[in-house]
Amino acid sequence: MSTFLPIIIFALFVFVALVSYAKVSVKISHVDVEKALPAQEILPYVKKKYLMTKAEWVFYQQLEVLINNNFYIVPQVVLSALVEVKKNEHLFKTYNNKINKKKVDFVIFSKPYFNPLLIIELDDVTHDRQDRIERDIFVDDVARSSNLSIVHIKNKDMFNLVSIKDKLGLK
Repeated sequence: MSTFLPIIIFALFVFVALVSYAKVSVKISHVDVEKALPAQEILPYVKKKYLMTKAEWVFYQQLEVLINNNFYIVPQVVLSALVEVKKNEHLFKTYNNKINKKKVDFVIFSKPYFNPLLIIELDDVTHDRQDRIERDIFVDDVARSSNLSIVHIKNKDMFNLVSIKDKLGLK
């Protein structure tokens, strides 16, 4: 009986330790999976339904025809993935924060190394708002200062393949 006492005490200790943790129920594919973890904050994120707007999707298809597999076309690229702040800049964080959350509609990359060649912005009517005008000027300035070409194409011109080829410098 005295040999069972340490085992019973140990089992009781393990049981108390397990019960002290909150059980978090995680929903995966409509199945509840319980994990013995400390209680965690439930984050307010949901998956977006689409990466691009309908107009951007249509324009992307036009670009695929024009580019003809000679380059990569990547939509919704964060500006900080294309350019970086000079390493010795004393206001590094300030300038980095300005490019960290700004996305451009499309970027044309060279094959095979994904060198960024050209930013393409598809400008709908929202680009006529003052805040968007200021944002576009900033993005244009960032692109130019880093020797990266940028082209703006109006929504109304996205079906004019001759005009798009001309703006993109394609023959």
